[in-house]
Amino acid sequence: MKKIVVIGSKKSLGDRLSHRINTQGYSIKHTQDVGKLGRILKAVSPDFVLCAGTIGIDADGNYYLEL
Repeated sequence: MKKIVVIGSKKSLGDRLSHRINTQGYSIKHTQDVGKLGRILKAVSPDFVLCAGTIGIDADGNYYLEL
């Protein structure tokens, strides 16, 4: 089974998409806490990491993910 970690809003990913991914043989782990992401990545060793949110840019030109 392939493993996916999603960082960001569950609403952004959508329930229907999550259900469809699960039925296709993927396991999904979700978090909105960036602090926990490192631990999850080490424990799960995912095949994919998806970011679900809005990408923004601040006044200094730095990009960020708005969860």
